Amino acid sequence: RPLFPEYRPSERVTSTSAHLWWKYAYRCVGRLSRRRSWPEYFIAFKKRKTYIPLYKRSRHAFTATNAEGVDWLKPLSDEEMKIMKNIENDKTISIVGVMIWRDLADAQFEREKQGREEKVKNE
Repeated sequence: RPLFPEYRPSERVTSTSAHLWWKYAYRCVGRLSRRRSWPEYFIAFKKRKTYIPLYKRSRHAFTATNAEGVDWLKPLSDEEMKIMKNIENDKTISIVGVMIWRDLADAQFEREKQGREEKVKNE
């Protein structure tokens, strides 16, 4: 099984594809030593910023299948659901990473819910 298949070039090693294989080797060593490039961090950051609100809405919005949901979160559209599923299936994001993002989304939801409950009490 290849190491980090998400980085592996699809071409065979030739003089024209050698730079792709060197890039693959560099990225693998960086991942093994837990060092990543800034563009990789930035891409992961953008995916996280997209995923957390989508997951929060998919899990906690009021829908026909989720009667316990809240009405202040809008349900996901089909396009948004597809974006969320693509991020979940992205091989550059670990399963542990997705689970941490889900925990963050649930914590944000609980904090927002408490804030809304306190606001209602104070009115």
